[in-house]
Amino acid sequence: MKKITTFSLVTLALFYFGNLGAAKAERPDCSPFNDKNTYYFDSNGLIIFNSQLNIEENQKISEAPIKNYLKRLATTFKTHGSQLVIVPLPSFGYVWAGRLQREEAEGTPSTALMAPDYLSKRLRINEERLKIYRSLGFSTTDYMRDALAFMHQNPKIDIYNRQDTHWIPAGSRLAAKAVAATLKKSNPTLAHELNLKQYDIKFGTRDYLKHYGFPEIIREKCPTTSWKPYTEDIATAESISLTPESLLGDGSPPVLLLGSSYSTPYLGFPPYLQQELGNDIVNESVAGGGIFGSLRNFYAKADASARWPKLVIWEFPDDICNFTELEFRQLFPLMLNSSAVETHTGQLTNQPLVVNLTNQNAAGPQYFMEFKFDSPPERELQITLNYGATQEKLTLSKKTGDAPDRFAVELSGSQTLKSIQVQNIADYQGKVVVNLRRYDSQELKNLHLDN
Repeated sequence: MKKITTFSLVTLALFYFGNLGAAKAERPDCSPFNDKNTYYFDSNGLIIFNSQLNIEENQKISEAPIKNYLKRLATTFKTHGSQLVIVPLPSFGYVWAGRLQREEAEGTPSTALMAPDYLSKRLRINEERLKIYRSLGFSTTDYMRDALAFMHQNPKIDIYNRQDTHWIPAGSRLAAKAVAATLKKSNPTLAHELNLKQYDIKFGTRDYLKHYGFPEIIREKCPTTSWKPYTEDIATAESISLTPESLLGDGSPPVLLLGSSYSTPYLGFPPYLQQELGNDIVNESVAGGGIFGSLRNFYAKADASARWPKLVIWEFPDDICNFTELEFRQLFPLMLNSSAVETHTGQLTNQPLVVNLTNQNAAGPQYFMEFKFDSPPERELQITLNYGATQEKLTLSKKTGDAPDRFAVELSGSQTLKSIQVQNIADYQGKVVVNLRRYDSQELKNLHLDN
């Protein structure tokens, strides 16, 4: 197997940045890009949106309800026989610490990256979050620490794109190596079992910034600006199998990747995963899906034989996104086996649909409501859960991935659900099936929800 060396990465970096063209120091002359308190621009082509600095501590992950849901999620994969490795990606500002041009950063939030204690703060926050993940049962990579170690040894190699928020192959390779190392530590038998194939990596370029990243956003919002991007090309990587297929058995690849836009194949993470793990992967990532987009998209459509592969890799934007209880409540009904307890069929017109339940035990997280449509409606569904003394108004949404033909939400609290009101959906008039469902007894036992 051909090894990817530091020398080859340096060569790629020099090739890429050697073709950037002349530096453009000016800033786009329209809002919001002309605001130094929101965006940093410099003559080396670097653009930073100041929310990506993220020196604030996100306490959401430490709240008891969120920790309980996360523990349930880790247990779900374990009890279904899937080894889960998570790749929480911290917001990327830290990779540019100490590399800003002082005249551009002075007096703006970007000066945080020039503070002597910036990296130590970010590392502490990162370590606290990873400690929580591990305490809840997740096999967890530490991308920030690996990235900083690599940059210390290779200061001339960028691992993130200067004009976009995503990594380039030098950065995604670090994440793939971290996944392989974490798997070997947590499940060495599976790591050995998966290592069946060899891959080469082919480098290239792509005119990505014609259609994505800050340059595309600037072109859209500032059509008359004289500002020009450093380049429209980004470095790419793809894998090439060196192992004849005839030497391997048939069947679905035993590795599933559920990620964000960082797991877009040409950015390098999937190809490097194949090389580091020694096996094919199924990539079901969803760009723009936030933390749960890929999980919800996959488990809404996956058949029983594909739901629980030997290894699942979950890559997600960590400290820039919040975990919410409602996201978990929409995810578990898609993942867990369940049975219908009560079914109602109605018509959505220009008036809300009200469904009265007869079951007297519909209370707590053992139950969920499901709403199925003849054809995919809008990506949002507004419902009201009536518990008698209290009501819960919810907006169920699926903003990315496949258009949903059903929505589901787990019940909360201990009060019995009495009725449901489904708001009318614009441009949809047709049948809706409303199911009250209960998780199967084995699922409830596994998750300690059977009492």
